[in-house]
Amino acid sequence: MNAQLPLMYSYMPGIQVTEETDWRGMQSSYDVFYNAVYDAHFSPDNVEKRVDEIVSFFASRSKLPMTWFVTPACEPINLSKVLESKGFKLAFRSLGMFLDLEKFENTKKDDSPHKIIQVSNVEQLSQWIIPGKEGFGLSDSVINAYFELFKSTGFESQLPWKLFVGMVDEKPTTCVRLFFANGVAGIFHVATIPSARGHGYGAEITIAALETAKELGYKSAVLASSPAGHNVYYRLGFRDCCFCDVYVGSE
Repeated sequence: MNAQLPLMYSYMPGIQVTEETDWRGMQSSYDVFYNAVYDAHFSPDNVEKRVDEIVSFFASRSKLPMTWFVTPACEPINLSKVLESKGFKLAFRSLGMFLDLEKFENTKKDDSPHKIIQVSNVEQLSQWIIPGKEGFGLSDSVINAYFELFKSTGFESQLPWKLFVGMVDEKPTTCVRLFFANGVAGIFHVATIPSARGHGYGAEITIAALETAKELGYKSAVLASSPAGHNVYYRLGFRDCCFCDVYVGSE
């Protein structure tokens, strides 16, 4: 996520990325999860002061509550306790998972009706956003911002991301986004429209993205799993490697 801030989200309409020496994040009026601190490194003696300053900084730029992502890499080790003392509430814990791509094997069924294509034009991008919106319940403003971002940057091979859309009976059914940084392939935006869940399509489009990453020479893949997707990714070979606690501030 930290790599995506300057390389992708800084180009997204309505997003302001901030990177200071001791924290980084983005501000927007879209949604609390797009109005967030993603990484922080404070000294124990100034953590409360810095949290107060950053909360004020966000309040001056958006009327939305802010979100704070806390991983084991964040400092100090009591950052979560400090946030709780400032009114932040733990929303959920997301598990970070890791896959050795050199050991990964494609298990997609050849007879699946699920046809997966890599997005290479605006028409396919229009199809990609449908499962993205329905699968995640994203607002129109957020999904439109993603559309404008990917449309404006084009579909050249040198971009640090690749988009895939899965079709069943010519209907956009699944999507996934690959993001490359620091020699690692990240899996993001895995979504299936509600009416098509339970058929393994989410796993199949994840497999397609992993196959592409492997073909491009990447040896490691990572993702942040929801509870609903954990078993799916585990069966693909991913294993837990870390966690991220997501805190949401008060109104």
